[in-house]
Amino acid sequence: MLVRPIDPGSNPFAEPYRFDLAVRPCNGVSRTELVHYPVNGTPGGAKYFYRWSTLFPLGESEFNSAFPIGPGTQGIWQVFTQWHQASNTGSPPIAFSAKREKSSNAPYIGLELSMPGTPYPIGVWKAPFTYNEWHNFVVSVVYSNSSSQGEVGLWYSTGWAIPPQAVQTWNLKTTASTNPNDKTTGPYLKHGLYRSQKYYGQRHSYVAHCGMVEGDSLAAVLANP
Repeated sequence: MLVRPIDPGSNPFAEPYRFDLAVRPCNGVSRTELVHYPVNGTPGGAKYFYRWSTLFPLGESEFNSAFPIGPGTQGIWQVFTQWHQASNTGSPPIAFSAKREKSSNAPYIGLELSMPGTPYPIGVWKAPFTYNEWHNFVVSVVYSNSSSQGEVGLWYSTGWAIPPQAVQTWNLKTTASTNPNDKTTGPYLKHGLYRSQKYYGQRHSYVAHCGMVEGDSLAAVLANP
């Protein structure tokens, strides 16, 4: 993981730094992630907003290898941002990943949610994957153990544009902590890159993130620093 200054004119949110991740060949699951628990815990009904930008570099001197994207099939996955349940096991209820279409083989960025009545997370939204372009995200999460009260909202844009009105909102169980003072066993954010052994095990992956912030409103996370 490398933190370095960013070109002031190359990011829509004018953040001064980005951090670049390198995930090396590995014989098992491999990851480079930062972990964050909401500052005030995750009591039921708590709502947080998260904003960040992600870039998949190609052509820079240290990132000449193309970001590998495997087929979107069971057992082949790589996640660059996720909200994990209050556990170290199981699929996260909210995850952003990069995959390829089964039919056309076209690469895409997708949002996957653990929806009610489904044994595995399902894709609910996707956008074309592109190199050397900032993909900008805003995600709102209402934490709840109830699938009717938990909620996820998404705003998305590319390049210089600020994310417009929400793409969509979804209701699902976001597994809040039952103890409002518990900041260690509640749901938590994992930001970086996490991938399976299948297909990705002996490949290099490079990705850059910038400007991750948490706030209690949309206006708070869209404000320039």
